[in-house]
Amino acid sequence: MKNVIRFTVLITFFSIFFGCAYMPDNGISKAIVNQERLKKVNTIALLDVANPSKYWMGDPHSGVAAGLFGPILSLGTANHEKNDIFRRLKFSTTATEDLRAALKKEGFKVILLNAKRPEGAKSKLFNDYSTVMNINADAILDVAPIHIGYREKIGEMHFSKGALSPDVSVEFRLVSTSDKKTIVDSNVHFSSFDYRESHLGSWGGPILVGPADHIFKDKESVERNPDEALRRMKYAVNKVAEFIASFLALKEKVGREGK
Repeated sequence: MKNVIRFTVLITFFSIFFGCAYMPDNGISKAIVNQERLKKVNTIALLDVANPSKYWMGDPHSGVAAGLFGPILSLGTANHEKNDIFRRLKFSTTATEDLRAALKKEGFKVILLNAKRPEGAKSKLFNDYSTVMNINADAILDVAPIHIGYREKIGEMHFSKGALSPDVSVEFRLVSTSDKKTIVDSNVHFSSFDYRESHLGSWGGPILVGPADHIFKDKESVERNPDEALRRMKYAVNKVAEFIASFLALKEKVGREGK
């Protein structure tokens, strides 16, 4: 019995400790914006949105202790699935097109650029924008995934079947083409679980809350309804794209909770 208690305490400790440090694809949360420079941006060169290194699906059978951005401990194997739902989602294509449309709706002129991300960094923001600077635009918009998929509520431990929500979090950066300086560097998180009260720990960017009826009761429900699961994922991607465009149009503020 004592060993069981010790094991439970260890799981709780690591879930709390690593919950604020773990990210599947990109770095720590931050929210930086130069509003004066942002006001002068009219034409944006949009890079192809990066694809995630993996898509995530909560596994009700693995016994996962969920950290801030994904499973960190498991009695089985953490399940990072790339199933038919995500194959049909085509995240990079969908997100890029949604962003292009949202930016144009906000009044920006948009130029599409082929990102050609470096090997070993296909899912990340660029480190060096010099190779894409020779363009007729005020700034370059770079977007990369942090977490894409379906997962159980962050901060909870489910050792049986848990409810799953579409979960889309991305990092986005706007870089001036004139001097290569960063104008915006932030992130946004979307889920149908309402995290506004908990603030997602150290999450630095805005938190968007989707419809509660977009939550599936378990993984089996997601897989039994692939068309609906795909629709809900596309909805989440679109809402994130709309938020980024609105944010760059100075209609949203850093740190706003919910929408």
